[in-house]
Amino acid sequence: MYLSKKQKKKIIYVTGSIVAAAIALLLLPKVISAASAFAYKKLPRTLEEPDDDDWGPEIVRTSTLKKEN
Repeated sequence: MYLSKKQKKKIIYVTGSIVAAAIALLLLPKVISAASAFAYKKLPRTLEEPDDDDWGPEIVRTSTLKKEN
């Protein structure tokens, strides 16, 4: 069976695309999980939680506001 150069290029392109997609589908999940685990291990850790419990409303008397202005 004789194939022209154009047909050979098309076949090589299609098979290369299929192989590249298969490698990406098999390899990328492993690379992503390994990279995310590595990045998580390198994150700085704090020893204690920051004190962010004072986000509630602050009640201020209007008489003290007038004195400041």
